[in-house]
Amino acid sequence: MLLTPSFVLGLLGSFAVVSACPDHEDGGHNHGHAHTHSRRATPSVPLPPPTRQLEWGDINFIHTTDSHGWLLGHQKASFPEPNYSGDFGDFASFVAHMKELALERDTDLLLIDSGDLHDGTGLTDGFPPGGIDAHDANQFIKQLPYDVMAIGKHQNFAPSLKGRYLSSNVNITLLNEAGQVVTVPNDLLNSKPERRKVTSLGVLFDFTGNDHNTTVQKVADMVKETWFTDAIQEEPDFFLLVGHMPVSRDDWPLVFNAIRAVHSTTPILIFGGHTHIRDCLQLDGRSMSLESGRYMETVGWLSAKLDKNGSNKNITFSRRYLDPNRVTFEFHSKKNEQNFDTPLGQSITKGLNALAKRFGLSFQFGTAPHDFTISRSSYPSEDSLPRLFIENAVPVALAINNTRASIPNIIITNTGSLRFDIYAGEFTKNDQLTVSPFVNGFLYIPDVPFSVANQIVPALNNADENEKREFHGNTAYKRSLEEADKKYGVERRAAPNLTLGYVTSDSCPGVGDDIIHSPLPSFSLPDFIGSVPPSVADDAPIDLVFLDFNEPDVLQILNAVQDARNYTTADVASYSPVKATEVLGFFILGLLGSFAAVSACSDHEDGHAHDHAKRATPSVPLPPPSRQLDWGDINIIHTTDSHGWLLGHQKASFPEPNYSGTFGDFASFVTHMKELAIERDTDLLLVDSGDLHDGTGLTDGFPTGGVDAHDANQFIKQLPYDVMAIGNHELYIYANTLDMHQNFAPSLKGRYLSSNVNITLLNEKGQVVTVPVGERFAKFKTRKGRKVTSLGVLFDFTGNDHNTTVQKVSNMVKESWFADAIKEEPDFFLLVGHMPVARDDWPLVFNAVRAVHPTTPILILGGHTHIRDCRTSTSPPECATKFDISSVQLDGRSISLESGRYMETIGWLSAKLDQKVSKKNITFSRRYLDPNRVTFEFHTRKNNFNFDTLQGQSITKGLNSLATKFDLSFQFGTAPHDFTISQAPYPSNNSLLSLFIENAVPVALAINNTRASIPNIMITNTGSQRFDIYAGPFTKNDQLTASPFADAFLFIADVPFSVASQVLPALNNAGANERREILEARERELYGRGRVDAVYNRWLEEQDRRSGIERRAAQNLTLGYVTTDSCPGVGDDILHAPLPFHSTPDFIGSIPPTVADDAPIDLVFVDFIESQLLQILNSVQSAKTFSTADVASYSPILANEALGLYAQSAWN
Repeated sequence: MLLTPSFVLGLLGSFAVVSACPDHEDGGHNHGHAHTHSRRATPSVPLPPPTRQLEWGDINFIHTTDSHGWLLGHQKASFPEPNYSGDFGDFASFVAHMKELALERDTDLLLIDSGDLHDGTGLTDGFPPGGIDAHDANQFIKQLPYDVMAIGKHQNFAPSLKGRYLSSNVNITLLNEAGQVVTVPNDLLNSKPERRKVTSLGVLFDFTGNDHNTTVQKVADMVKETWFTDAIQEEPDFFLLVGHMPVSRDDWPLVFNAIRAVHSTTPILIFGGHTHIRDCLQLDGRSMSLESGRYMETVGWLSAKLDKNGSNKNITFSRRYLDPNRVTFEFHSKKNEQNFDTPLGQSITKGLNALAKRFGLSFQFGTAPHDFTISRSSYPSEDSLPRLFIENAVPVALAINNTRASIPNIIITNTGSLRFDIYAGEFTKNDQLTVSPFVNGFLYIPDVPFSVANQIVPALNNADENEKREFHGNTAYKRSLEEADKKYGVERRAAPNLTLGYVTSDSCPGVGDDIIHSPLPSFSLPDFIGSVPPSVADDAPIDLVFLDFNEPDVLQILNAVQDARNYTTADVASYSPVKATEVLGFFILGLLGSFAAVSACSDHEDGHAHDHAKRATPSVPLPPPSRQLDWGDINIIHTTDSHGWLLGHQKASFPEPNYSGTFGDFASFVTHMKELAIERDTDLLLVDSGDLHDGTGLTDGFPTGGVDAHDANQFIKQLPYDVMAIGNHELYIYANTLDMHQNFAPSLKGRYLSSNVNITLLNEKGQVVTVPVGERFAKFKTRKGRKVTSLGVLFDFTGNDHNTTVQKVSNMVKESWFADAIKEEPDFFLLVGHMPVARDDWPLVFNAVRAVHPTTPILILGGHTHIRDCRTSTSPPECATKFDISSVQLDGRSISLESGRYMETIGWLSAKLDQKVSKKNITFSRRYLDPNRVTFEFHTRKNNFNFDTLQGQSITKGLNSLATKFDLSFQFGTAPHDFTISQAPYPSNNSLLSLFIENAVPVALAINNTRASIPNIMITNTGSQRFDIYAGPFTKNDQLTASPFADAFLFIADVPFSVASQVLPALNNAGANERREILEARERELYGRGRVDAVYNRWLEEQDRRSGIERRAAQNLTLGYVTTDSCPGVGDDILHAPLPFHSTPDFIGSIPPTVADDAPIDLVFVDFIESQLLQILNSVQSAKTFSTADVASYSPILANEALGLYAQSAWN
């Protein structure tokens, strides 16, 4: 469960919607952009009620299809939009009431959908980068009791339907958990609900536009399959054929006839979709097929009065096309405004509004002066949307920052590039996504004579019909509008008592429309439209501009209307970075010459301050470095284990200000250091040793459907890293690894290294391949021409996800590719990896290289254990345990460096190289820099006025925008003082561990918990807390940083208090020798899975032991890291007093209740420690052997939500 502000507030008694919405800080442009998310209690204009009640039968259906994300209703005031103003919450209430009426009538009512949930509004298409179309919106659709849903050409989601999401002829090819390729249906092929026996199929038309690794079997072939024969062999009470295939076109007769060949009289009910029309058709007297429009503009109703199987009599059917609005819903459900809404309906509406807010859908580009429609106005006319688009919006948008804007042109597009009308009033981000959704680029051919270019649009529109590309579903929809207008338009629109809307003529008896309307005017459109031609001579060369979608059509026609030359794709180039979907927004916003950044930020309705402003200087005075850096022939800036800490450490309590520099500040630092390297005529490399994921809200705060760190990594890609290596945190979740492989590694152009890490995936041919996530090695030359061979090695990590593999380092060095990679001698080896320099298997790599090149310089840049460390000798670190050290066999011509964690350290390494054949020791220098502006300005010889670069400022601004988009500054409360993990003793008032287990967890788990009154003891592991809490605002980002692990709470009931109270001490105090062995084995296991707390804590403890009391007593040093490593000289760039360190137990518990020894209590614990706890529980008593069968879930609240819930109640 993800802890959101709305969830917090709801649990604590008052449910306030808090989510993302664009701020109004667009610089000097004061557009007065209103943001309206409130739900209308009634339609915005009066609507006529239905003229008659629905007819019920023995079996009744409510049908939806082609909803395409229209879940918040149609919200404009111009007709026909108010007809469809009911939102999906209203629809949910309607369904609930209709289900109740069905129970009263003792009849069946099924809820059916025929597909296409994706691609239509901002609720589906407005997801942030890294998200998935419709993933969030579909969470609300899942809440309705759909009996059967069929796949459309735009989507799939299946498990929530529990076997009723049907894709009879649609398969997906994927990797199962064993890494094997399987091709399976998106769900079951048929469904057989209980009571009346039903056999159901879900059929997609012969769709050919599907993506790689999905297959659509032709319907003609599907009905020949053995599974199909088996599925229809047994006679049900009726067949329910649901599919994304129109009922009066296509291949339903193939399915129908195949069934009729076996069951000649069994009722067959067909629910189709795809062409967006209202339609009904009977294939025989015992069947009926229904199609129910599009965009939640229609809710279909079908009823059938069944007789006995075997009867030949015609069945009495009834169908109705309902306008989805509250007047309609209240009329048919026999409710009114006061009793219509259900809690589920209200919750869905509220949730959809929150989603719209989070996606920033009400950001207003401007105000449309009147309606602009696709086919209700003639083209070209002032009210024509195609004309507005091609004659006004496209020319304006494509001229922005375009060096070719002054060259005359003709711009061409297809009318299908527009999907929906623009209505008078606010034009929002949602309108932009709805009206013009297609992300097509604009191309051009230069120097086309005007007399030739001017013939293209007429020729495209007058081409022989057979030469035009295959029509799509919109053709049937446009025909239905034209036919309705032709039949009834003039007469009905002359009558003032009818509102505009759909007027349906289908093949079924009676009137299908639930409300009588006058039809919409409908004007035919050309297939292609063009901008106003320039006034130039016939032979004047102009630019011929067109959409990439139209490229083959334009080239074919261009070669048909002239023969002076043969145009090909080689003559085509990109005209503008502006995409078709952006055109209307740019035009209406009026971005002429000044490009304003528009990004999402939550409103401040909750009274919580949101401070994203960048600090010009650190928030408290900081000491400068004590000396300049030592430069060599080769110099390296090193980062590692950044874990999303890209906005610096923003708290005022030390040591946080030491690390207050943002990644934008770091980018400016790198730029200036590169300039200094050029001045010195020396080499400077930028290197990273992995773990970009999992650490702050910038990585972990992504919305549902996103990918961890995808957005944050866009800023890391902007820095000129020479080499980066993969970390273990890139491997815990396959989606993250795949994102790194597909979207991050390519930006490093062969320098993102994963020497012993592979990913298994499907290539474009649908074949399984196992390939490195990045590259195995890299060979390159520095700016000064020095040859470098680089590897990127990960320690022997065992916690990786399915379909990723980590080869042991000992095996990697035996690979033939490794031997080939190191065979040629470079000027130096650069070994980069996510492996600590004072432990693990660097000696294996080092020795393998030394066996071939005994004197070549070797520079090792490690990571993972979060410490500052440097190695040049065989001496192990004093804080190591006996299993920490593999033999470290470095020499005088090598050095290894590890540079901390969380952007708390920037490593500096320099080497004064000599001849490769030399055996003399090389002079190395290393430094650990505190990343803050004082440090950065000191070493770059800049000041606060000339330090910032444009790139650095842009990165900081972008990161603040990302924090805003993720709503990371939402404030749960204000921490009264610092709560630390190891700086304060446990237990104590300043201990985060005490706060967590003694206060936060008991408060959070008591919320809505029927067992809250039962005495309990709660236990968790100390590793559940990752970072300290500091005095001041406690935000969403702080919660994600301090307590990130989504562990669930379990419990064992009725444990005697005398037994339960022994569990925590026993966990922490097993017999000394046994305990040591258990600890070391456990630590070794945890290390393999990526946990480094033990090594990092020993390092802190050693700092405090060496000089803590003395240095802190002097009071002339700020708190920070005090490093002792194995390299000569002082490594820390700034001298600090070490942080106080207090050891903590492995496990912590809540305050025991005051009860009798034999009183039964609940023993509550996190699922992460279940096996250990059961083992200890059985060791401290013998009355019963406890097992997992005795364990149950205690609360839906997860460990990472506890602090936010507590802060909300206690710190306000």
